Amino acid sequence: PIIDHDPIAEFEQDGELKALEIDPTTASILIVGTRHGQLDLIDITHKSSLHSLTAHEQAISCLHFTPDGLKIISSGEDG
Repeated sequence: PIIDHDPIAEFEQDGELKALEIDPTTASILIVGTRHGQLDLIDITHKSSLHSLTAHEQAISCLHFTPDGLKIISSGEDG
């Protein structure tokens, strides 16, 4: 069943969202990948952007934190 909840946080995003992942160690850090290859690291507790970078030349298709939350693995349509 679908449950109606208020959003945790709202952020402006320039590119179309393609992938996202929550840090397994804190559950307060979110990584977002866009169709433009942009990767954004967001602190959802403080509702702030921590870091942004162009990680791929094309769309990011998959994101994953390592189990310790220290590294991010991404794959994109550019290989």
